[in-house]
Amino acid sequence: MEKLVLKRRPPAGRGSVVRIDAALLAEVETLSCKTGYSLKKLMDILVRYALDNTVVEGGEPEEEDKS
Repeated sequence: MEKLVLKRRPPAGRGSVVRIDAALLAEVETLSCKTGYSLKKLMDILVRYALDNTVVEGGEPEEEDKS
């Protein structure tokens, strides 16, 4: 019998791997089960919320790109 040959393809629509603490993952998995959201979608929502609601205090302010 001939072998099945699969040619490598570039990843399609995959995100990057991010490592998080096991306890945090357990909490997110619990939330995923409660809400029905996939882990990926839930992490997207949580990270987006965190980024949108984060304030950086102290240090030099960064200049915004005005182009």
